[in-house]
Amino acid sequence: MLEGSTLGGQLILRHLTRHFGPDARVGRFAFFRAYGDRVGPMWRAFGDAVTRASERAASESFDAAVVQGARDTFDTFAAWLMREHDVPVRL
Repeated sequence: MLEGSTLGGQLILRHLTRHFGPDARVGRFAFFRAYGDRVGPMWRAFGDAVTRASERAASESFDAAVVQGARDTFDTFAAWLMREHDVPVRL
């Protein structure tokens, strides 16, 4: 989830740059830059690492652990938003 958001951040940043100009790439919108010009290579490296790990540990329990890890990440992120930013989030 978090690594995938770096790709979506690039799309959001392009939209923000069209509306706010080049300054959108720094300051309050800098989060969307993620790895900057290295988003593509970092995404490919992450995919390669996941592929290698899944090939070594392919099993139902491994797959279940990956899914549970993703769920836990979403739940933790939602709880943080609710607590820190008073954002209503439905789980």
